[in-house]
Amino acid sequence: MILRVGSSGDNVLDLQNKLKNLGYIIDTDSVYGSQTESVVKQFQEDYGLDIDGVAGDQTFGKLDSLESNTGTQDTGTQAEQKAPAVEPVSVQPYQ
Repeated sequence: MILRVGSSGDNVLDLQNKLKNLGYIIDTDSVYGSQTESVVKQFQEDYGLDIDGVAGDQTFGKLDSLESNTGTQDTGTQAEQKAPAVEPVSVQPYQ
């Protein structure tokens, strides 16, 4: 499967969700437009892939390997999943 600018549908939505789950800021609208292309290029650069903005075998292969290594699902970004709980702090007035 190859996705590029102009593609749309469930495969594009799946791609966008995978990128979002890895922490990329991307709209999940099922449309492969300039924003998706830009994020795909950033992903490709970040992981040493050929930077062409097209999601093909190389890009999906890397996404799938990262997903299987981290167990990421469509439940939010890794940062959101791993964010520590914040404990309330008691503040004493300055005397």
